[in-house]
Amino acid sequence: MYMTLGGLKKAWRACERCKLCATRRKVVFACGPGDANIMIIGHAPSEDDDKKGAPFQGSNGGMLEWVCKQAGLNPESLFMTNLLMCFPPENRDPAKAEILECQPRLLDQIRLVDPYLIIASGRVAAQTLTKQRTMSVMKRRGEIVDCEFDGPFGPYTVPVLITIHPAMLLRNPDMDGGILSATVEDFRMAKRISERLTKAWEIK
Repeated sequence: MYMTLGGLKKAWRACERCKLCATRRKVVFACGPGDANIMIIGHAPSEDDDKKGAPFQGSNGGMLEWVCKQAGLNPESLFMTNLLMCFPPENRDPAKAEILECQPRLLDQIRLVDPYLIIASGRVAAQTLTKQRTMSVMKRRGEIVDCEFDGPFGPYTVPVLITIHPAMLLRNPDMDGGILSATVEDFRMAKRISERLTKAWEIK
């Protein structure tokens, strides 16, 4: 259990807990403010992320930035991370064992940032965070699920908003007659929730 994000990053910067350490270029820890109200979690770094050492880079990052701006949300206000810190070869889905090895780091990130809301970006992130292994993101996007996480003093709950990953939007921008605009609406919802809770708590 780490007290700061800096300490956590230092502890994981040379991680060798799974076989991905042999093929990665860089460990992709996270980016964004450590007191962010909204955390976005994807499934794994892309090849662009692997080269630059930060999540949601390249075309995926460009799409995410566009969606955020359309929703009136500053992308720099988000804390961005993934289930995995290392790029899976050939951009395959993360293996269950890889997710489990990286999970302690992710749980510590969630605890330290303490967001009002988590955005689960894509199928693998949504299924993992909600523990609903057969979830269809296309059918459930826009829904909020209260998810339980292990904390230092026992389980605690964070609302998780399910949405489409930027990579899917890039491949299918007009899928189902407006999935791109629907995703923008998901981020508008995230903005409204953050603003409402910020006003209620007057903390962040």
